[in-house]
Amino acid sequence: MTMLRPIMFADLDDTFFQSLRKVPETQHEGKVLVSEAISGNHSYQTIKQQNLFAWLAATTDIVPVTARSSRSFANVQLDFGATFKIVGNGAVVIKPDGEVDQQWHEILVSETAKELESIHALEAACLAVAAELGIAVRCPQSIENGIRHSVIVKQDDPDVKIRLNEILAGVSVPAGWTSHLNSNNLAFTVPSVSKKRATEYVMSQIPDIDQRITFGLGDSFTDMPFMGLCDFFATPMRGQVAEKLISTQINH
Repeated sequence: MTMLRPIMFADLDDTFFQSLRKVPETQHEGKVLVSEAISGNHSYQTIKQQNLFAWLAATTDIVPVTARSSRSFANVQLDFGATFKIVGNGAVVIKPDGEVDQQWHEILVSETAKELESIHALEAACLAVAAELGIAVRCPQSIENGIRHSVIVKQDDPDVKIRLNEILAGVSVPAGWTSHLNSNNLAFTVPSVSKKRATEYVMSQIPDIDQRITFGLGDSFTDMPFMGLCDFFATPMRGQVAEKLISTQINH
């Protein structure tokens, strides 16, 4: 029997690499720059992560499943090969030939258009709460191929205490939306756009998916839904998922 390569549906940030301030002190030696950011909050890969990626790239087909925009994803200096790529929290699917999947795009165009008013209202509310609390933030527009699908709130100053949780607590999130708070990034995403839904779509486009082992890899609570579609999942020990699992075991 010829072995079919497993498929690894994988989150990127805080899984394959992370910002410099998140690199453990003992793992600075040998780290490499893998993505530059306009804010200066660049991403680095430790030696362990370099070995992890090399191992998976050699033995599996890696399908990135990332919240990064198309532009930000293009800055990632890792070779994923000719596989599907899911970016923008699922707002865009890139086919193995490098072209945007138009079928997926057309599905989302009609579904996200009706959310624009809510997007503008929530963004204004976040900025108002931040101003009232004296928190310096920015709200970069999340637009993918003409699709506005999220409200993003960021604190970029590494020397200032992260207070995005106070903004999250101070706004009313529309029903069905997904809220995600991770370090200096707060995101609200419309119901029709998600990593899980895009992963389901990509799986439907792979003819032999039922015969191939699938793995889900991610660190955050928002990764769990797409990871749950896979046969197996794994999570970094310093992520939200691992911390929750470990604390649950300790408490019981």
